[in-house]
Amino acid sequence: MISEAYRKRIKKGIYWQLPLTLVEGCTAKSPACKNCWLSNEYSRFFKDKDFSSIMLRSDRLEVPLKKKSQCVFAVWSDLFHEKVPDWYIIDALKMMIENDRHAYYVLTKRPERISKLDLLFAEKSNNIYLGTTAENQEMADLRIPELLKSKMQFKMLSVEPMLGPVSIEKYAKSLKLVICGSESGAGYRETKIEWVRALRDECVAHNVMFFLKQLRVGKFLIKAPILDGRQWLQLPGLLMM
Repeated sequence: MISEAYRKRIKKGIYWQLPLTLVEGCTAKSPACKNCWLSNEYSRFFKDKDFSSIMLRSDRLEVPLKKKSQCVFAVWSDLFHEKVPDWYIIDALKMMIENDRHAYYVLTKRPERISKLDLLFAEKSNNIYLGTTAENQEMADLRIPELLKSKMQFKMLSVEPMLGPVSIEKYAKSLKLVICGSESGAGYRETKIEWVRALRDECVAHNVMFFLKQLRVGKFLIKAPILDGRQWLQLPGLLMM
């Protein structure tokens, strides 16, 4: 059953409850990074800091320990960035496993690092929602095979911003969730409705959960939009708190 708190978050286009910034900063990896919202937010609030400078926030590893009620965390920014050492990634995954009353979204544009580090945790990882991002088919074909090498239990794909058609046909049996959305902010690039509909249809055909976060209609960005007569807000039960 969908909670009222969940419904309120969805109206704002947010499918998690709290951010968990374990790594500050990031560097561009592919075309999706051009209008990175996190980089823009960082520049807005921390004018004296360089977003491309990677900083480990080990102090934040204690945040889930202190959170008594169940929570869905979005792990920021890219835990698997090249400049994040293996030991820190292992510490972070261990913390998530040990604090399993919470759920964690972990998205990366660098999935090639995952399978080298997750073997210690794979069997106990049912509260970690591990995914990669792909803004077009080129990135999907590059990153999804790397993600699928992981032994983690729940694998997902984020197609946001969607900058071109993306087919998951050959990967669908190994994915449990696809999140999709248009680009937001100044200088946004177009997402065509036919791309979204085709991806949605593949998810439905293969019983993959589909979450349509936002769509740009004209000049307006619509959160949790209606597509073909209904909203598409499918998530695992734990994430609907």
